[in-house]
Amino acid sequence: MSSVRISTVPPNGVAYGAGELFTVIVNFTPSVRVTGRPQLALQVGSATRQVSVAPYGSGNNSLLIFNYLVQATDTDADGVSVGANALTLNGGTIQSSTGVNAALGLGSHAITNSANHK
Repeated sequence: MSSVRISTVPPNGVAYGAGELFTVIVNFTPSVRVTGRPQLALQVGSATRQVSVAPYGSGNNSLLIFNYLVQATDTDADGVSVGANALTLNGGTIQSSTGVNAALGLGSHAITNSANHK
């Protein structure tokens, strides 16, 4: 894995309300083949939201995209987080084109209290 980033719609960088979208993008280098619906744990305040990977086409992908729609009960004053162990297989697989299982730990790519995503 080479990076993890959060984007939001709209990208106002201040605060987001119910019905707005957080997108977490996990970039794998080299590309991976995904089966099933791996999940990412998005920490929103004191709540952990399990977000499944967005549907994708067949073949290898370098980007895994996780979309979360902000709920009316969500609140996070210091910004959302994606922990080092946030990525799980949820019964699926994430493998290289040669069948080697991808490392799931985000390590230094984990995101703690993203101030631009509250």
